[in-house]
Amino acid sequence: MGHITDEHVAGINDRIAQATTTMRAFDILGVCTRTMIDRLLDLNGVDVTSLKGYGIEARRERVAEAHGWDWNERGDDRPADGYGRCDLPGFEAHSRRPLECRRCGRRKIDHRELTIVAHPPTWPGYIDNR
Repeated sequence: MGHITDEHVAGINDRIAQATTTMRAFDILGVCTRTMIDRLLDLNGVDVTSLKGYGIEARRERVAEAHGWDWNERGDDRPADGYGRCDLPGFEAHSRRPLECRRCGRRKIDHRELTIVAHPPTWPGYIDNR
């Protein structure tokens, strides 16, 4: 069994934050161990002791939520359209269609700023599944 270092946690955290689709972010979270999930929660400012009694899936949802990924959109494998935010300060759900913005009708991922990683991290056991 390998030892999880701070570099590993930071690398996975970056991969989740910079995933090209919501499905990819949840795929990355899906292979993380309970220890890695707890370290990711700690890194993102979530008090792990307050989650006593929560299972690993609920903890994964908390990590995703900390990065702005929506559990309801976890099956969406379309990348962002690249236009960024609309004129609202952030994504605001439509009252009857909560997965669409009330102003522009686009998805939450379409409101994310696109980031490009020049060199993905490499360490033993790293798998690039972007």
